[in-house]
Amino acid sequence: MSKVIKPEDHKANQANDNKGTSGTNKQRQKVLDNRSQQLDSENPKFKPKKDKEQK
Repeated sequence: MSKVIKPEDHKANQANDNKGTSGTNKQRQKVLDNRSQQLDSENPKFKPKKDKEQK
């Protein structure tokens, strides 16, 4: 049985990368998964950064 995560701890859990441990917390892992999906050029929702000079 896993520990219940309080909603008020959400922001702190997103930033906590659990240095010195062998795992990550669920909320931190979701952040990392979302970031990797956003940066994946094979993802149909991928939007590359726009250069400021292209305007």
